[in-house]
Amino acid sequence: MAVTIQLRRDTHSNLSGGGGATIAPGEIVIDTTNNRAVVNSTTGNLNYNTAITNNQFLTLDDGNGRILGGTADEVQLSVKGGSSQASPILQVTDSGGSNKILSVTDNDTTICTIENHGDTADKVVQIVGQDGQREDGSGGNLLEVITQADDSGPTQGVFVDNEGNVSITPSDGEGEQASLTVKGSSAGDADAKIFEVQDEGGNEELLVNDVGTTVSGTLTAKGQVVVQNGGTANQNVTLFGSGTESDKVITVDDDGTENFSVNAGGKIDSKDMEISATGRTIADASVVRADELIANVFKNIKDVSATAAVTNSDSDFPIGGMRPWEVGGNVDGNSNADITFALLGDSNQDSNQSLANAPAGKYLVLGFGVHDRGGDTHVVKTPSIAIIDHNTGFSTTVFTLSANRGSFGIVTRLT
Repeated sequence: MAVTIQLRRDTHSNLSGGGGATIAPGEIVIDTTNNRAVVNSTTGNLNYNTAITNNQFLTLDDGNGRILGGTADEVQLSVKGGSSQASPILQVTDSGGSNKILSVTDNDTTICTIENHGDTADKVVQIVGQDGQREDGSGGNLLEVITQADDSGPTQGVFVDNEGNVSITPSDGEGEQASLTVKGSSAGDADAKIFEVQDEGGNEELLVNDVGTTVSGTLTAKGQVVVQNGGTANQNVTLFGSGTESDKVITVDDDGTENFSVNAGGKIDSKDMEISATGRTIADASVVRADELIANVFKNIKDVSATAAVTNSDSDFPIGGMRPWEVGGNVDGNSNADITFALLGDSNQDSNQSLANAPAGKYLVLGFGVHDRGGDTHVVKTPSIAIIDHNTGFSTTVFTLSANRGSFGIVTRLT
């Protein structure tokens, strides 16, 4: 079978005139005006004007680039690689041919690579939506990176909608990978920004850096908040209030009713504070429960007889021990009673009345003076209280009571 190859060249004006030249099957027509070629690869005639309208032409080497394509619902350009091709299947370079701009490969590392060899300020990738795409509310996403899809379309991946909102919906995979990981640069200072959220005016709302996290507005957590200390002493949880000590740093509300607060000065105000721990060791600075108060304080209260001999022994006068005392009449002959540790007992037991040899420590002494009102009536006056540091072997002075008929009270060892 004979094969006829035809070649025609003419100006665009001549080829398009008269309704357009007819291009026979297998014929190549060169448009010398626009430096392009129309190839009729069909089995029927092709109208030149129709071919130009449908982009069925190839622009030749004139320094203006190439145009390929058509209007049919078919693949307009297909580039196929070899079965074991390691080099890029498609590559776009700069005019020198040495700097790769776009590379498409079929290997196990990177499928598509875009490189910037221009100015450092150049945009590498820019995606621009249509005018009005977001105003009508029906605009599609500007960018989708799909990790998994179902019958209804893309469901997992990274999505940027027509308003610039970003959604990250990871697929169910193995392991405990984070949906979003943001790492700071080692070259930055400790206070260099790692992650920042701003409002529409560019004002900082949330900042994360190596120093910590800063929230400019109100931080609301509807679930559980866990703050865990690190392994060193300087990894603490610190809440900064204002410069005024009375300003509150922490508040706990129950539907608008404040039940607990801590101010910048460290003062705690609680509607009803409970300590749930039991069986703990109580220290000097501990806040005790009611049962701990009974178990650790009141249980140590012991009675010490006013007639008992007391020596430098905790068994004679233990911490928490309480002893009544009384002194008959006045002591100095002038209606006054100068009370000392030698008198803190039963005045009828001269040999055992003194507490001068009691164990060293702090003692709380409470005393009352008794005055004669005439006849058979008496009155209690001048109640006094004192905390005394006592050393064993000394008749330590306590206080002076106004009393012409006697005095009495209670002494308790505190420490």
